[in-house]
Amino acid sequence: MAIEQALTQIVSGFGAVSGTLSRIKLTTGSARVIASTGPTSKHELSGFNSSFAYPVMGDEVSKLKHGALILMSELEVARSSLDPAIENWLIRGGLSDVGFICLTRDKRWADFLELHFAEPPNGAWSTACEWGAAAFARTYSIRRPGLVTEALVRHSDKIKEYDCQDWPILGPENAAGLTRSEWRVCVLVSRGLMAKAVASEIGVEVSTVRSHLRKIYLKTNLGSYHQLARRLVSRLEQQALHQGLREMSA
Repeated sequence: MAIEQALTQIVSGFGAVSGTLSRIKLTTGSARVIASTGPTSKHELSGFNSSFAYPVMGDEVSKLKHGALILMSELEVARSSLDPAIENWLIRGGLSDVGFICLTRDKRWADFLELHFAEPPNGAWSTACEWGAAAFARTYSIRRPGLVTEALVRHSDKIKEYDCQDWPILGPENAAGLTRSEWRVCVLVSRGLMAKAVASEIGVEVSTVRSHLRKIYLKTNLGSYHQLARRLVSRLEQQALHQGLREMSA
């Protein structure tokens, strides 16, 4: 069975409405989605193509017990402190909680199953989910060699099939799935600032801004700073940004 098909059945078995299988680089927190199930529309793509384990748990991802199910609500993470991409994903999907299962880990990488719940598991169902998490982790550890690599390629190709040229990058839905830092860089670029000026404005190295820009290009299917700048100064983008700012202050 293809890993995407298996994931669909596994997520449903846990009582979740959607889920992702992600590989996280522990030294940087960067992540790649191996497979996902649930969301299919363009406006849901930010969650479809994102891993929330590191943004929610930070360095604790390297300490999570193998095969254990941890709910975001158990971590006592304040909703107000979440990355906007996560908060938008929770709101749009009508989700109340996210569960994380560490499937495998070494010194460099960790693979996580992330479950998106409309209603968090409780009571006997919670116990069943904990047992299922351990069982799935054991199964994942004996997967066929090359399975993850194949799935990474398929998922990357699937994301590229979506054309985000008509999406407002800075809209309140955050359709490109930008992080808080990437969002801020885009706002400054929309004001006409070059990379050096952006770095000065937010107090980081120019190399950091360029790293953010590379990730933004990847998420928006744009190829250069000038393409991004032209896009962000368009009337569509400016209207979307102002709408988003109004909603944030409401």
